Amino acid sequence: MFCISYHKMCLFTGVSLDTLVVIQSPDVSVMEGETVNITCCWTEMFERVWVHWRKNGITIRRQVLHNKAQESLKKDTNNCSSLTFPNITRNDSGRYICRVFVEIPLPVERNGTGTLVTWPHTKLLQQWIV
Repeated sequence: MFCISYHKMCLFTGVSLDTLVVIQSPDVSVMEGETVNITCCWTEMFERVWVHWRKNGITIRRQVLHNKAQESLKKDTNNCSSLTFPNITRNDSGRYICRVFVEIPLPVERNGTGTLVTWPHTKLLQQWIV
C-alpha cells in the first residue's frame, strides 16, 4: 500500500505500479489460412488502461479498457487484450508488441516482450543462419 498526495490529502491504494508486468503469447509459426490468436496480459487490475498493439514498430490497434467497480466483481473479468487473425497471410508475419498504458490511478506504461509470427520455412532459415 502506498500514499498518493492529492490536494494535501493522502489517498491510499493497494495497487503498486512497480509490480505491473506485461506478458505476451510465445512466438508462433503458422501456415497461411490458419486462425491465430495472440494475447497480452498484465498483472494488476486498474480502472482505465489503454492498450496499443504495434507490428514492426507501427501501431495497428488501440483500445481502452475500463474496469468499473461492479464489473470487477465478475469472475470472467481479466486483464488481457488479444489480436485474432481469422485467415492469416504472409503479410501478417512480424513482431507484435503490446504496450499497456495505465491512466487511472496513476500514469505508467509497460511493453510486452513481443510475439513473433513467422512461417515454418522462415523459422528454419533463421535457425540455419545462426
